[in-house]
Amino acid sequence: ARQLEAMGKNVKMLAVFDTILHQTKKRSKAALRNYYHWPLRLRFWISRIILKLNFETFLFRKHTKIAMQYKMESLKRLLNQKLNRDSSLDFGERGLEVFNESLNLYVRACRKYKMEPYAKDLLVFYAREHYYFTDAQKHVMFKKLKLNEETKNIWKNYAANVTIHEVDGEHSNMFEPEHAVGFAQLLQRYLNSSGS
Repeated sequence: ARQLEAMGKNVKMLAVFDTILHQTKKRSKAALRNYYHWPLRLRFWISRIILKLNFETFLFRKHTKIAMQYKMESLKRLLNQKLNRDSSLDFGERGLEVFNESLNLYVRACRKYKMEPYAKDLLVFYAREHYYFTDAQKHVMFKKLKLNEETKNIWKNYAANVTIHEVDGEHSNMFEPEHAVGFAQLLQRYLNSSGS
């Protein structure tokens, strides 16, 4: 929005859809006296490993057939990469590779990006439900996450006025027809009132 306004454009409304900000705490520079942040890193990696183990156990216990399919697909992709058989990849596999490459670029860019406040209003639409892992097509959901008020309200540090709405559905399906009617009507009211 700031870039558009710098180009002379008129931004009538700014809204974000289920975009979660995490409060970043500035850490002191790594040094011997703080063990180069090893205790923090160790806790992070241990929690990641435990979460992964819990997830894999859950998949094999509750969705054995799907878990085996995921593993076979992952193994197939790994073999194709190792054998450099790009020509043998089907359309779906190529799409996944492009998505993963894009995701890695996006994550690296996000780590370098510095958020700056926006001097106007912001609309935030959060999905009511969040899960650590979802596969909507196969109806697999693992570990429901709670989005607390502190996390929701971090956006208030980055805009003059923030209005937050919760809409039906989960992050991966909030735009699907079964959830989107009320959401669309609410968004349309804002579009109408902004003259967009």
